[in-house]
Amino acid sequence: MKKLFILATCAIATIATAETFKGGASVGSRTPITAPSSESNSLVLDSTAGTYYSGINETIYKSVSSTGKVNMAYGGLTLDANTAEGNFKVMDVAGDWSMNLTYLFITNNAENNTATVEINANRFVFASSLDQSQTMSINGGKYTVNTADASVFSADQGTATLEIFDNTDVTWSGKLTMGKSSVFDLYGKVSFNKGALTIDTGSVANIYSGGHLYKTSSGYLYVNGTLNVYEGGKLEPVVGGNMVLAGTLNTESAIALTKISSSTGTYKQTAGSTTMKRAVNIEKGSWQVYEKLILEGSTHASDLSATCAQLTIADGVTFVIKNNENGKDANEARLLFFGYNNLVLNKKNAIVDENGKAVKLATVSQYKKIDGVDTTVEVINNKMTVNADQTFRSLYIASKSNLDIIMANDVVLEFTDTISFNTASTDGFLRIFNFQENSIKFNVSSTSVCDKIQQYIKLYGDTEEDFLGFANYTEDGFLTLITVPEPAEWAMLLGAIALGLAIYRRRK
Repeated sequence: MKKLFILATCAIATIATAETFKGGASVGSRTPITAPSSESNSLVLDSTAGTYYSGINETIYKSVSSTGKVNMAYGGLTLDANTAEGNFKVMDVAGDWSMNLTYLFITNNAENNTATVEINANRFVFASSLDQSQTMSINGGKYTVNTADASVFSADQGTATLEIFDNTDVTWSGKLTMGKSSVFDLYGKVSFNKGALTIDTGSVANIYSGGHLYKTSSGYLYVNGTLNVYEGGKLEPVVGGNMVLAGTLNTESAIALTKISSSTGTYKQTAGSTTMKRAVNIEKGSWQVYEKLILEGSTHASDLSATCAQLTIADGVTFVIKNNENGKDANEARLLFFGYNNLVLNKKNAIVDENGKAVKLATVSQYKKIDGVDTTVEVINNKMTVNADQTFRSLYIASKSNLDIIMANDVVLEFTDTISFNTASTDGFLRIFNFQENSIKFNVSSTSVCDKIQQYIKLYGDTEEDFLGFANYTEDGFLTLITVPEPAEWAMLLGAIALGLAIYRRRK
């Protein structure tokens, strides 16, 4: 449980001298709060634009309001709604609320409170440029945060932190960006209503046990930094929520991406698609994505290893691509490789549809505009490591898109439906590494497809230098190596042909 040491510190340090609040050209003053138990105390800041507040460790019971901007230059402020029921505005600031070298602690200490506490501001800006940390904490009860413009937490030095305590339920309406050197610690519950949460590069978000981050009404979650979901934590975009991963997601908790409730799934998505752009390691639980899963690594970075989209599915994890919503065909559930990607499968049939059946597997060409026409870029290399038996419905290899499959020993990879190649002989192959007999199986009935297998499937040993030859399709469905005679075998064959010709001529 999150320790509430901040509140105790703040409550003791009540100011006993007058403070000055200034905004624009006017100056006002007030007597500080000296009766913390009062039910009617509130702080009304200067009504002109550009209001500044500067103080040290003060507790305000009830509310603070301003029609202008508020800048906490140093010290800290605790706002205690102290309201048991109904709706109450603990903060109502028309302008920006800025923080530098200080803390803002918002709580509701009323016993058995069922109240909804409103926190209203144009936006929050926690952006210290000095070697000092600043923190905004929300504790205990139900809250709504309403902002018009995007709030930003960042720091050139120190740390800018937003923390939601346990037993706290926050609905955040508006955009929030956790920027450079910022931390988002979630022990309670927070939703983003028609807004977006961005975990930017250089920032970290932690969802601890009991923490619950979810998106409603077209909310978005962008992960460009690091998102840690610890065991017992929940992450679930719902009702049209979308998630884009371009950073790192580490999860110890079960994750699912559909709107169907699940005791093991805690990441939910009902529309759109799930796009993974960097490394995602799935260690536990069940994942569910809607309609399609896209692995989309960058094809234009100088260091492709740093921008590869890698999905690793551990043994014991189930990954479901769900598609039977709104009359759609579950058989259209699919996994798409788009860019430089690496998929590692450590469980038997790790990726399935909602009926437990195989999904489609396809590579996708990348395009760029040349004279207004979509033109494919350079050949893309995708990689899939198969460490346990896997079954897919169909396979599609797009133009200028290689798929490298690295097979573990004694593992079988099967495609139960069609296989197709939209490629020329020089710009896209299915390449099988560590090839073994009876390890790759297709269900092919067309002679033309058999011809394409011989043309577009290459077989290797452990490395690219260990090229064995092209594949052939056998009657039992397994790929085999097209045998190329060794030099000695060629000599014996040519000798036999020469001997046969000599015998033929002698008889004539």
